[in-house]
Amino acid sequence: MPRSRITLVVAVVVAVSIVGGYFVHATFFQDARAPISKLVLSPGADATELGLNWFTNANLPEQVQIVPIETLPVETATSQTASSRAEVAGEPSTPTSGAIPADYAFPESAAATFAAAMTPLEGELAQAGLWDSAFSAKATVTGLVPGTSYAYRVGAAESGWSPVYRYTVPDETEGFSFLFYGDAQLGSRSIPEFLRDVGLERDTEGWQASLATSLETYPDASFMLSLGDQINGESVTTQPDDVALAAQYEAYFEPEALREHPLAVVPGNHDIRVEGHDAHWHMPNVSEDRHYWFTRGGMLFIGLDSNIDTGGTVSEEQAAAQIAELTEYLREVVDAQGKDADWIVVAMHQSPFGQGLHYGDGDVTALRENFAAELSAAGVDLVLGGHDHIYTRTHLMEGNVPVVPEEPAAPRDTLVPESGHTLYVTANSASGSKFNRFRDSTGIDNRDHVDYDLMHPSTAVWQQDYTADFGAIEVTETALTVTVLNTVDASLVDEVTLLRSPVDA
Repeated sequence: MPRSRITLVVAVVVAVSIVGGYFVHATFFQDARAPISKLVLSPGADATELGLNWFTNANLPEQVQIVPIETLPVETATSQTASSRAEVAGEPSTPTSGAIPADYAFPESAAATFAAAMTPLEGELAQAGLWDSAFSAKATVTGLVPGTSYAYRVGAAESGWSPVYRYTVPDETEGFSFLFYGDAQLGSRSIPEFLRDVGLERDTEGWQASLATSLETYPDASFMLSLGDQINGESVTTQPDDVALAAQYEAYFEPEALREHPLAVVPGNHDIRVEGHDAHWHMPNVSEDRHYWFTRGGMLFIGLDSNIDTGGTVSEEQAAAQIAELTEYLREVVDAQGKDADWIVVAMHQSPFGQGLHYGDGDVTALRENFAAELSAAGVDLVLGGHDHIYTRTHLMEGNVPVVPEEPAAPRDTLVPESGHTLYVTANSASGSKFNRFRDSTGIDNRDHVDYDLMHPSTAVWQQDYTADFGAIEVTETALTVTVLNTVDASLVDEVTLLRSPVDA
């Protein structure tokens, strides 16, 4: 039974934290009785659309209201808010991040309204009240104009509104960029201070730092991508698993950036073996099997649920069924949407060609031996993955056969793929919550004394320095550049550019 809507007026705790000059969380819904929580943006089917997902206690229809920021009336500024604004052409502008100040009155009569689909939260955590909400709300905004900044809020007059946030639609006329992050897996850091759950605190700090540093470096990124295992799921502390899971999701949604920059996610094994994944996300064109696609500029992006099994053993029947499903979906989407695409990029959690401990797993082996050829045949240019917690970049792959260049691979490589050539990039952890060692081709884990002759034949570049990373991809009609940077010092981990050959261009 849904809990009754709470109408008490409560205090909201406001916390401000600055990492790398970017506000990582300015107004977060910390009170358990707040009507709205876990608000997150997601990419729409194209740049003119935007997805939103939030949790609410309201047992009534809620909606999104959105309006161009330039239409917001400004009340007489107080001394506090005036100091935070820049004067442009004699008119005050809004701050660069965070909730829009209270002296910006939301013009409800001028706003476009989009209804949310309300779904009751189910499962043991909902029954125990650990989600602090009764419903998941999903809405899609359409008709957005590239280059325009909008103010939006979610909720309803009867149940209350969220703070007013901003979103700027990217102008992708001459190219665009997007960011990607490997396994944040919040809550997986096992450390001695169990009772204080310091591990989750440190994981959260690392996740916030990667978001902050990446958005400071690439402030105009069109969207962000999380490559699975957003949370750990189980507890590594003395907390019960259900309490730990709820806390991990709360921590994942803390960064304010998630209210201003769309985040696409693919499910990881840790995400789907516990409850709650589907309720937290609203991906575009999503299938009942959690696969989805969208377009940006000249790029077709496909997100896949590559989880063949959430346990340890994978039967041949399980693997064959999942590979058949992935293949059918990939072919259908590429046939329908990929003919005019300059680039096709696929994201899936399990990377077929990592240099870590999962290389020999049954599910990963099945993807490598039976799905890699399908990715090449479909014309996929780049596959992004996680799961291995060690950075790895392959040579260009023709199916599962590496195309080894004459010169040794190195950061800042430029590659000109031919038809059927696919590049694979496996991201390291974006939070620093867990790292895996280099596992050589004999199956031995190495930390300090690595024999580079024992890399997998597919591996071109790998790195493991046991600190968090993030990646950025810059896309134009003729080039796609992958840059991976260290979160701690922004040093270069790797960079590679794919160029269209004259025949393909």
